[in-house]
Amino acid sequence: MALAVKELRIQYGDERTHTDQVTNMARVLFDRTHRVLAIPKEERRLLEASCRLHDVGYRLDPPNHGWMGAQLILTRGLEGFTDDERAVVAGTVLLHRRKFEHAAANAFIQNLNSRERAYRLAAYLRIADGLDHSHIQDATISSVRRRNDTFVVSVHSGWYGGNASRADVKADLWRKVFPTGISFRGMVPEERGAAFENVIIPGETILRNVQRLLFALRRTVIDCREQMLLSEDPRALHDLRVAVRRFRAALAFCGPLLNGMALPERLDSYLAGLLHGLGSPRDADVWNAFLRKPKVVETMPDKAVWNTYVAQEWERRERKAQKLKAILRSDEWRRTIHACSWTARVLFPQRIRDTRDTIPAEAHAASMLREEMKQIMKRSSLAEATDNDKQLHALRRAVRKGRYWAEFAHPLSDEIFGELVRRLHAVTHALGELHDTYVFKKRMSKSKVEVPAELDAMVRKHRKRWVKSFREEWAALSDEKKRDEIERKLNETAMGH
Repeated sequence: MALAVKELRIQYGDERTHTDQVTNMARVLFDRTHRVLAIPKEERRLLEASCRLHDVGYRLDPPNHGWMGAQLILTRGLEGFTDDERAVVAGTVLLHRRKFEHAAANAFIQNLNSRERAYRLAAYLRIADGLDHSHIQDATISSVRRRNDTFVVSVHSGWYGGNASRADVKADLWRKVFPTGISFRGMVPEERGAAFENVIIPGETILRNVQRLLFALRRTVIDCREQMLLSEDPRALHDLRVAVRRFRAALAFCGPLLNGMALPERLDSYLAGLLHGLGSPRDADVWNAFLRKPKVVETMPDKAVWNTYVAQEWERRERKAQKLKAILRSDEWRRTIHACSWTARVLFPQRIRDTRDTIPAEAHAASMLREEMKQIMKRSSLAEATDNDKQLHALRRAVRKGRYWAEFAHPLSDEIFGELVRRLHAVTHALGELHDTYVFKKRMSKSKVEVPAELDAMVRKHRKRWVKSFREEWAALSDEKKRDEIERKLNETAMGH
């Protein structure tokens, strides 16, 4: 018996928020262009079905979900569609993935009676899919204007700046099929009040918010990896490490709500392994950036010794960079990204359906941060040991997790979470600088050439400055009056007041 579109989506675990967004984007684009392109209005119905079903095969076969989705459409439905229409929808779904030429060479597409219809609809679907490249539904089409022989599409995105550029990449089929071209103007807010503004949504439940957060962080991880393979950008490596850490923190942020989900536990070990591989190359980048600071270079009187040492450290950095590229192309990388995608696209929607997710994000965040702050304050003794790098690093990791959680919660309420973000950020920044000096000392101790004495003095001076800064920021975080005020707000929010 043929299944309806809705029944197929339910039975095979469709990622509804994404496919609904893609459908909305495609409808807007179709409504504003189909007359110029002489496409019958009746094809809108086929386009909507294709958009809603384009990822229906993901759960069964993620890498080949376009083909799997087409097979489901052909064998399980669709109710209310003719055989020819069903074939067009299946062909459209098959053509939505990556380079359309691969799907176009498939025997099914080659033998499709209405192949040109499938191409036309897939041109819309591919662009609409690109407009939710982040999977957080933060893009809107603000205008579609025709200029000469091109449609100019203005796209506003609340957080992710790559939606428009991805849509442009996936417009390759459009440019092959239609005589009228298409281009995209992407716009994002110039300033954000919180790191995850427009990702974390006030009034939304905790699991839905964390799912959006995982998608945003996954997109950051993938984009940074692509940027690093092209340019070896040190900033991209930093952003990649931070995004991986935050992904782990986001899973922990859900706490007991994920009980029984085995994959996040394995995923955490994958992410931990990836972080381990990224650590040494990042340390090398930070050290070489420090060596190139003008105030450091200017204090080195023996330029021959200095140049020899800097050349050695740069060679060590280059070796780390090559190992890093191998990591980013490895099976471990692909396994980790697959696990991230599976968690966000399959497990979270299933958990949301199974638990009837109703827990307000604000109350959950306040409850988790209240307990986490207690754990951080229990480590106050570590803050006194400013000469013990291992203890300071343990404190840094604890405070960093609290900072990430506070950043996740910040868009929900600046009044409740904003001060906590600012104080935890200041402490983690100072501890991060102190950890860097520990890495600097280790690298100097392993040098095979002479280390300028002035360099050791510079590192000591740098450390002394950040010890002072850390003590000041820790005192502000530990201030009893301010801490009581923060705890009061967290308690009231956690209790739902």
